[in-house]
Amino acid sequence: MVRSRPPLAYHVEVDVGLLLIVLLIAAFVWRGPKTLPQLGRMFGEGIRAVRREVQHDDDAGNTAGDAPDDTRPGDR
Repeated sequence: MVRSRPPLAYHVEVDVGLLLIVLLIAAFVWRGPKTLPQLGRMFGEGIRAVRREVQHDDDAGNTAGDAPDDTRPGDR
């Protein structure tokens, strides 16, 4: 009787963390230490803008796929 090995556990969190570290090191080598704060600031501003838009859409009660209630696709 041959025993089969249990499947190896795949940890996505570890892979994502490792990928982020490798990308940070590559960006540091590619762009240099002086421009990294500027890149981080631009990235952070972009993330904040997306969050503001999502929050604004949620507050208005509209989502990207919603059509107004008074129109129907066949009523043209």
